[in-house]
Amino acid sequence: MKRQSQIIFWPFVLVLTWAFVCGQAFGVNSNEPFLTDTLPFTLIHVSDYAPPVSAPPTQAPAPQTVSDRFYFLSDAGVAFTQSINIANHTQTATSGGLSGAKINLNTGARVDIGVGFQLTESFAMEFATGLIWNSVSSVEGSVIGTTGGFLRIPIPLQEGNGNIYNVPFMLNGKFRLPLNRDKTHPLSFTCGAGAGGIWSDASVNNITSAQATAIAPGAALSVNGNAFAFAYQANFGIEWQLANHLYLGFGYAFLGTTSLNYGTASFSTNAIGSTFIGLKADAIYTHSLLGTLRYEF
Repeated sequence: MKRQSQIIFWPFVLVLTWAFVCGQAFGVNSNEPFLTDTLPFTLIHVSDYAPPVSAPPTQAPAPQTVSDRFYFLSDAGVAFTQSINIANHTQTATSGGLSGAKINLNTGARVDIGVGFQLTESFAMEFATGLIWNSVSSVEGSVIGTTGGFLRIPIPLQEGNGNIYNVPFMLNGKFRLPLNRDKTHPLSFTCGAGAGGIWSDASVNNITSAQATAIAPGAALSVNGNAFAFAYQANFGIEWQLANHLYLGFGYAFLGTTSLNYGTASFSTNAIGSTFIGLKADAIYTHSLLGTLRYEF
């Protein structure tokens, strides 16, 4: 019995020894399955049957709320308002006449504030108001006195000083189109248009005429009135993201109005006999270069 067990044991030892020698000769890696190329059977790593390790789930971004779509905006810059043409006024027994009158203005300033709501990724609606100011440089045109007054022929107007204040109330649509793929500081092209109303105040004094002051020394025409009219505008520019939620922009804006009625204008002395009732401006056109700041909530 003992001899029989030895016969069984030694062949098994020889097989293992032979497998080890062959493995060393052919460079079997100890990290690979043992004896895969030398034995008639394959030893398999337990790790081959281990379940795959899945990557940790990525956290989805928080959904955007309605309040996240709102933003605050402000802008400021220079305003170039074209000369304001005054409609011709026919001479009557109680009202003087005007011909070719216009108010020339100096370069002024414009400031606006407003709020916006981002409807889509590229389109928003905005409501804005502000102030446009221009000082008066001179007044041109001709004046004719009432039929019962002294000034029966056209006489030229000159000089004049004062201020024109315009307060717009505008509802605008605004497009923002990306110009680059920089995720940190994206650059966008902006354009928009809108409509609304404008309140205009005219305070123009010391409009004189050589003939009028010869008849009544110190006589000067003044316009002090205000009016409300329909307004419309268009704009375009570029916008650059400075930081998270904060944007800086630069652009051009055009604003126009319908005609305005500033009320009554008159000379400072009744000796001239010229009062202008229903002084109408044809329209106001303003061109502005503006720097803009926008903050997203």
